[in-house]
Amino acid sequence: SMLESNPYAFKAHFDAIQGCEQLMQYAKQTAQYAKIGVLMAQTEYNQLCLQGMKKVEPNIQEHWYTFGTTDFKTLLTKMHKQDLDTFMTVMIDFEYAAMFKQLTELGYPMKVMCATASECIYPQIRSDIPPEVLDGTLAIDFIPPNIRDTNMGQKYLAKHPKASFVELNYAVSGYEMIKYTSKALANCKPNEKACMVEALKNV
Repeated sequence: SMLESNPYAFKAHFDAIQGCEQLMQYAKQTAQYAKIGVLMAQTEYNQLCLQGMKKVEPNIQEHWYTFGTTDFKTLLTKMHKQDLDTFMTVMIDFEYAAMFKQLTELGYPMKVMCATASECIYPQIRSDIPPEVLDGTLAIDFIPPNIRDTNMGQKYLAKHPKASFVELNYAVSGYEMIKYTSKALANCKPNEKACMVEALKNV
């Protein structure tokens, strides 16, 4: 909504509508699910994600929770009783950790679709959660999984060796946004708003 109401707001991160539509399209084309639902916090990005998903698959069971929740057992049980074999979610790292832990404890054979991969199946998740629970997880992202090995990743970790995988990802995407912005504005004079808006639209 900020992008619609503020002509000077631009986004260079995951696009919830387009990203979730693309992920849903891939899942449908490759027959990754039989009966699908969503497990989502009541946030604008999740509502937009569901909107994108429904462009591809109109039959989606909806399960909503309050942002920051870490107890998903009741909702996971409801989804299991509805015979859902797959669910889509867009969480943040600590929510993902709690959700995967509880899915493991409950033993429900549901598969997960998530965005973004760098927040969903980061190294701690892969070390803490059994491979059979994670097997079949589908995710979309704009950050390469080998980000630690890139020039930028190595430079950042040399300065911040204790940074988590998720922190590194945010640092990289933030740095990239600044580079895009500075490049776009290089040919605009200070306070030349029309030039700035057009330059940023063309990034």
